Amino acid sequence: MKLLGKTALGALVVGAVALTGCTPTSSDSGAAEQAPQLDSAAALTQAPDLAAQVEAGELPALDERMPAVDDIMVEPVVERIGEYGGTWNMPWMGPDSPWGIEKITEEALFRFAEDGSVEPNVAKGYEVNDDSTEFTIHLREGMKWSDGVDFTADDVLFWWESVMVPELFQRSVYDAFYSTNPETGERTMAEVAKVDDHTFTVTFADPRVMFLDRLAIDAKWMFAPKHYLETVLDEFIGEDAALEVAEDHGFSDLASWYEQITYYSWIYPERPTLRPWVAQDDRNAERITWERNPYYWKADAEGNQLPYIDEIVLETVQDDSHILLETMSGHYDITSFGFQDFTTLKENEAAGGYRVLQWESADWYSNGLQINQTVADPALREVFQDARFREAVSVAVDRGELSEILTLGLGEPRQASVSENGAFFQDGWAEKWAEYDVDRANELLDEMGLERDGAWRTLPDGDPFVFEILQQSDAAQAGEFEELLKHYLEAVGIRTDIQLVDRGTLDTKLLANEHMATTAFPVGGISPALRPDTVVPLRSVSTGAWYSQWGCAYEATCEPTLDVAATDPIQEMWDVWAALSSATERAEVDEHAERIVELHAENQWVIGYTGPTPTLFAVSDAVYNVPDGFVLSDEYRELGYAHPAQFAFHGE
Repeated sequence: MKLLGKTALGALVVGAVALTGCTPTSSDSGAAEQAPQLDSAAALTQAPDLAAQVEAGELPALDERMPAVDDIMVEPVVERIGEYGGTWNMPWMGPDSPWGIEKITEEALFRFAEDGSVEPNVAKGYEVNDDSTEFTIHLREGMKWSDGVDFTADDVLFWWESVMVPELFQRSVYDAFYSTNPETGERTMAEVAKVDDHTFTVTFADPRVMFLDRLAIDAKWMFAPKHYLETVLDEFIGEDAALEVAEDHGFSDLASWYEQITYYSWIYPERPTLRPWVAQDDRNAERITWERNPYYWKADAEGNQLPYIDEIVLETVQDDSHILLETMSGHYDITSFGFQDFTTLKENEAAGGYRVLQWESADWYSNGLQINQTVADPALREVFQDARFREAVSVAVDRGELSEILTLGLGEPRQASVSENGAFFQDGWAEKWAEYDVDRANELLDEMGLERDGAWRTLPDGDPFVFEILQQSDAAQAGEFEELLKHYLEAVGIRTDIQLVDRGTLDTKLLANEHMATTAFPVGGISPALRPDTVVPLRSVSTGAWYSQWGCAYEATCEPTLDVAATDPIQEMWDVWAALSSATERAEVDEHAERIVELHAENQWVIGYTGPTPTLFAVSDAVYNVPDGFVLSDEYRELGYAHPAQFAFHGE
């Protein structure tokens, strides 16, 4: 059986080339000029329910709610101009899993276009000086928050000064806002300044040619509703009053509350937003309705204010089997699935009234293993940093068998590597350590001094060796790959302990460096230059489980749990990243990004067993304007890449 999307992964290369090859220079001659515009405010129309509210005096007129006509963003549609109406029913796993609804409603300052280039979104346009040290960003005049208050540059400066720099997210200032001196390697934080109500500047000490690209990923929400947050933050209302607000929301401390209301803000209905739909119910409700934002600032080419769909309804579910059943019954309108559900979904397409779309992956593998190179135990660390161990756990596994059992043969038996049509593909990488060879595995382990004491191998110092692998308990196919991996590893004497834990426990263990290995997260992405999180040790993130303390050591505000010296290849990677960050030309960025990929190919810190598989979307036949064959990646915001505000339901 083989699944084929409309667009091969070659589109990934086109996007990457466009992204790193374009150099917009101003809001007049760059991306902003390419944006379509409406002829006049007279062309504007709105949803019937909003028109009724205007008629009843409950809302201002449409032209008073949207930006100046030249500043309204015109959103292209995939198939045709939509019709108003409809309820988008979708499952969610509760407030601890908020990213699904986030990515389909996200409105970033800049976003990635279909060809992979960066284009203004919340921003109207931009100008860049000759040496890429100053970016002037223009906002849309007359644009408003969902409560009708004007959105201005003050909201950007407020985010920078009162949210980002004080680290209310509980995260350090994003890499996007640092430039690197090409001579000394010193990183310097940018300065953000207001020019006027609709213009601000971001100024760097050194060239930052990738700023807009990084901004579209790192700091996509470079704004916050000043008028609202000034009523909840202790900086403005005092600590006692702020604690009272926190307690009203179920939090006993300000740090936890601030992380929620400044970072996970979209699940709090009281916080104004720029999104196409706005949450109406408490985040803990079993059923949460997101209603159309009457102040949404986009329209289609005919002047119809978006979104077309009236509302999104989130229904709390406990397990994936319920989602599959409700999708096949026709209840859920757009739902994502892994490849393992392909046969079941296809067999029930007609009866369920949906179609199955396929989006390609930018990951380096579908089943893989991150081995912690900075594990706390020095004896284990010496083993894990030895390439012979990584080769042994790679060749000890029959990838062909894994592919058939776990991916229906769709995930090519191969090493973790860039796909053939991906950016920075390395010839021969997919085959490295990919041949099933038990004798070779045993030979390597013996060479290392991991001798057998009965059935099981011990560490070189004679201590017992139990290889613990962590996985998220509610992940798709949780435990299936891990038990197969355990079977193969124990066949060569590596006693293996599989631990399935909840996401909170998993993150805690990984961030605290309390792990040996995990199968939980994919590695890869569109390009290291865009999102280096899983491939370059720059900061402490659970998804970068293979480099743990190296990332913490690099991040200025992180406190490592132990001092682990960087290996020569890691030091080189940091040097390459510094050169990439300080590059003055896009071609240099590509050169350095490729070297980062080459370092992975040479050292194979991450072991892959099956190649990436497509993500499936079951889309109701009643819904249109949903594209097929796109690339699914976190950088592009997954389904959000399709711009759901232009999704529409067929009329009755």
